[in-house]
Amino acid sequence: MVNKNVSGKGNKELLWFFISFFICLQLEKHDAIDFIIIEETK
Repeated sequence: MVNKNVSGKGNKELLWFFISFFICLQLEKHDAIDFIIIEETK
């Protein structure tokens, strides 16, 4: 049972996550990897 609002919010956050990841990857690959690790350990 998934609420449309919840799933919509999740998709939006996921989209922003990929955008942020892509930007970080362009700026500095190592920083992007560290960012992923930090976010995953929260």
